Amino acid sequence: MATKREEQINQELKSRNEAPHFNAGFVEGAQWADEHPHWISVEDEGNPKYIGWHIFATGKIIDVGYYLGDNEWIGVRPTHWMPLPPPPQKGGEK
Repeated sequence: MATKREEQINQELKSRNEAPHFNAGFVEGAQWADEHPHWISVEDEGNPKYIGWHIFATGKIIDVGYYLGDNEWIGVRPTHWMPLPPPPQKGGEK
């Protein structure tokens, strides 16, 4: 069974009347985007799966907030969120 994201990609591909090699590029771009931080819509995809600190947006502000689980945030009702990036490595190592 396809995931919601796979269904979105397949639906977009069906709507395009382009040569197959363009479709392959579209899929590669979608996969790249999925592997890099991006805003996640609370309405479309829900709240985070884990409790902790996240970046959030409300339509008026962008900040860092704490997600408590069970659709509860401390003091905010975000429209979008994303995970925090990993901290820098000691000594500038990657």
